[in-house]
Amino acid sequence: MGVVACSASPGAGPDSAPDGAPGDGAPSSIVIRSNVKLGSHPQLMDIYGAAAPTRVVVFLHGGGGNKETIAEQLGLRVLNGAMVATDAAWLIAHNVAFVFPQGQAHAGSNGFTWSNYVMTSDVDDVGFLNDLASAIRSGTLTPALAATARVAIAGHSNGGMMANRMWCEAPATFDAFVAFAGPASEELTKPTHLCVPTVAKPYLGFVGAKDSVLQTTGNWLVDIWRINSVLANTPGFVNPAVVNELTFHSTVRVKQKCNGTVAAPVDTRNGATTQWHDCSDTIRLVRVNNAGHCVAKAAEGTGCPVSLETGTGTRPIDSINDFVTAVAP
Repeated sequence: MGVVACSASPGAGPDSAPDGAPGDGAPSSIVIRSNVKLGSHPQLMDIYGAAAPTRVVVFLHGGGGNKETIAEQLGLRVLNGAMVATDAAWLIAHNVAFVFPQGQAHAGSNGFTWSNYVMTSDVDDVGFLNDLASAIRSGTLTPALAATARVAIAGHSNGGMMANRMWCEAPATFDAFVAFAGPASEELTKPTHLCVPTVAKPYLGFVGAKDSVLQTTGNWLVDIWRINSVLANTPGFVNPAVVNELTFHSTVRVKQKCNGTVAAPVDTRNGATTQWHDCSDTIRLVRVNNAGHCVAKAAEGTGCPVSLETGTGTRPIDSINDFVTAVAP
């Protein structure tokens, strides 16, 4: 991995590298920023990417997570003592930038998350993401990042659930949507929040068939999954019920996007994944048959022996970039 290294500055304030500079030790074609702030919104953001990218991906961490850890898991931020290394070679080669916002926490908790109907962050995350996408497109997020027309959103777990809410309620904000282990809230099937987007945008979903958080094991034919009660009983949860990704794919996404019949699934990687490709491959679902809840190899452990990255054999950043490039070039 080709990297650039910058001094780690945990106590740095908003937009800690000077505007117009890429960051200590980084080439001028790369922008590295920490704790960037957008207007009055409380969510701080880290940026890693090409300074004049073809596209920007906004990536939302999972419930209880943070922007630094998810950037590390995706391989874009690597800690080495007092230094932070960035995979500049990959970012330049793909001419892409990633923005990692920090979710907020429900009062009285430290469960940093998003207001996605599954959990609440007590702030207007829809409004924040709308403003963030506008700032990226206009080049006003930070002078170091050029105006970029193409903006996608991706997320893991509760971050993916927030991306799902945006797909339903604010689809014009982003050009493409990707969720890793982050299916839609059950609320998006109810009359009060029914998912009827003004325009159906491309969507790629990944879900592990052995996900102990979403409790998918043995429940692939069950329409509603329930988040493990050990997690769902913590402050900030609103409704722990989420919709089976295949159910939402079949009954909502494909109908909204192309009003078509769902194609037969295809097994790939010797049965490691089962995939559904619909609406000219703009609505795609990947079931990773041996994977759990974690998104990347770096997060594998006792609670998640096999990540979605290991199960697919592809880095999450590559999965995102390949899909977004194909559907929103």
